[in-house]
Amino acid sequence: MPVPWDGTASRHSHVRAESPTRGRHLVATKAQPRGRLLWIERPLLALPSLENRPDAWTCAACHAFLGGPVRALQHRWSRSPTPSSASSTLDDDDDDDHSEEYRTVPCRRNCGFVYCSADCERDVWAAHHRYLCTGHCAPDHPLVQFKTLAVQTNEILLLVATWWVAQHLDVTRTRTLPDTTESVPVQSRTTTTTTTNPTASSRYLDFCMTPWWDVISASEQPGNFTNDAVTLRRLCDDAAGCLNAALAETPIPPLTALDVARRIGACEQNAMGIRQRHVLARDIFRDRVRRDCHDDIVQCLVQAGFIGNDSNSDDDTDDDHDDHDSVEKVHDTTGSHSSIPSDDGEWDYSVDEIATFLAGLFLDEDGAVRDQADQSLEERDTTGDDLDYIFPPLDGTAMYATTCKMNHSCDPNVIVLYKRTGWGALHPLVAYCVALRDIQAGEELTISYIDANVPWAERQEALENYGFVCECPKCQCEKAGETHHPSTETNKVDPDELFGTSDDDEDDEKDADEEYNQPSNGEVALQRRLERLDSAANHSTFGSIPLSISALVSAFVIQTARSISLPDDTPLPNLLRQCVVALGDRDYCMCRIVGTELEDCLFSLLQTNSAWPNTNYREAYWCAVLAATVGLTHVCYFLHAMRVLDKGMVLGLSRKDDRLAEFFGYVETHAAEMASAPYPPALECRVPDLSAISIDGFVAHERTL
Repeated sequence: MPVPWDGTASRHSHVRAESPTRGRHLVATKAQPRGRLLWIERPLLALPSLENRPDAWTCAACHAFLGGPVRALQHRWSRSPTPSSASSTLDDDDDDDHSEEYRTVPCRRNCGFVYCSADCERDVWAAHHRYLCTGHCAPDHPLVQFKTLAVQTNEILLLVATWWVAQHLDVTRTRTLPDTTESVPVQSRTTTTTTTNPTASSRYLDFCMTPWWDVISASEQPGNFTNDAVTLRRLCDDAAGCLNAALAETPIPPLTALDVARRIGACEQNAMGIRQRHVLARDIFRDRVRRDCHDDIVQCLVQAGFIGNDSNSDDDTDDDHDDHDSVEKVHDTTGSHSSIPSDDGEWDYSVDEIATFLAGLFLDEDGAVRDQADQSLEERDTTGDDLDYIFPPLDGTAMYATTCKMNHSCDPNVIVLYKRTGWGALHPLVAYCVALRDIQAGEELTISYIDANVPWAERQEALENYGFVCECPKCQCEKAGETHHPSTETNKVDPDELFGTSDDDEDDEKDADEEYNQPSNGEVALQRRLERLDSAANHSTFGSIPLSISALVSAFVIQTARSISLPDDTPLPNLLRQCVVALGDRDYCMCRIVGTELEDCLFSLLQTNSAWPNTNYREAYWCAVLAATVGLTHVCYFLHAMRVLDKGMVLGLSRKDDRLAEFFGYVETHAAEMASAPYPPALECRVPDLSAISIDGFVAHERTL
């Protein structure tokens, strides 16, 4: 039997513990099945790589991707974002339709930082940026000198400066998460209070903070200097001097070289790497994006080296040719990506030719959905796929207050994922912590700090920087020359039993493969490729909505839809049927599409007429809301799902139904986690007070929650 989500906040799934041998660590408080999303966490501190910033244009506060496809594409190849252009009004109709998602706000002093909202700009200004902004600084200002030193030696010094200032300006938000196992008044579901603590906050110090020079490995340290302790001490002393001079007239206390070294050492031993896939890697499949941004896409392909490498094309061309004579796929000698050769140095390719090329790329979406186009996985560089070469992912370093407490194991039971995301404030950078296998109550939660698939000796060498020798069961077995057999038994869940359906997935996949291999034009080929990716995503169980929860929602929608009668001369009945079918088939991508379309249609009718003709429309709206939010929740768009659910509640959808209570609790809990930030967040998981708002008022003001 599957382990159900019990409705309590996911923060209760683990507890922080300490021991003389294990140090700070996390322990599971209850059993968790493989694939279960344990918790979501926004970083306490994050630093996108300086080299990566021109490629991944993100909010300087929440690190959400900025600008929408049009401006992000221009930014990708032009590398010339400016605060004025970042805040300009969009001319594209599609951008107007997504004004909130695509909004950009420059720093108030135009230092070059850009944000996804005025709230993000304001919050970061209050948290630390007011003392670290160089917008009005002269070139010889100590703050400019400090940042120059960081760029020339080690960019982690920039994170240290943010850490020190934020720690001493600690603005804390406490959030009371709901106990969703009982009926809770809506207005009390989320409670927030804000307090300012001028002293050092313990959460910024709750890490292993061994000085840098005691943990650094002589072989891996970047920078233009040697790694002996004297040199590292000198660098820390120089950095402390510059930063103290920059903060001399602020309430921030001075720091010492040891303060700098301890924080760099903490990053060496505790920080986690960021690798968030670019939103353009999915938006490139949209027909309108490819047509409206065709020239920019071609420029991106040129810059990524996929076209224009005529000098190498003669040596690298495969014997196999594409079905379309206009585009020839070739592979470089490393097999890292495909390319389009040009005939005369001018990139004159049609939209269909580019679509054909994109359809043949090697894709490894989210690091979990693998779809190989031309080569076997063993022959590829599996650290990324072809789209990552065209649209490099967000790359950097982050410190998480909870996630970084997990110890290392070469046979871990938790994996940290950066899942596919969207544009703007509803999609901040977060870490998704997912059970890698079944976890028992009382078991320590562990992750792997390194590549756990390499031999034992290589793993031990890679762990030298962390200051310990791994003695996990896998290492003990391999050290003794034995073969380690990890526990892979899981609680098997039969989806057909939960949903009452019987699908022949193997036949479906075979039919899809046969259809995919048939000749077609570029647009059709690309659409089929997208369908294959969506199909793989539908079957993904890592961090997705638990089947036990989606089955209950499906049962509610199916039963409710049976009694609904809608006019046959409108698209409403067909959309409702598609919602029911999509839920029953567990086609979560289609749930999101048709659920959103039906919700839009019904809400437009309500806005136009200020009322629905009968209760059938209201119940159909509930079905649309639930279908859309199930689809959004499956891909972990919890803040977006929360907004849609809130609209449904305003219009009568009850969370008290036994079939919906767990679903509401699941969405609310993870939305609150996603919204939580180390300073007053721009994103809040607000739930409307239904006793204080009328439906007429809601419709009249077109309120979006």
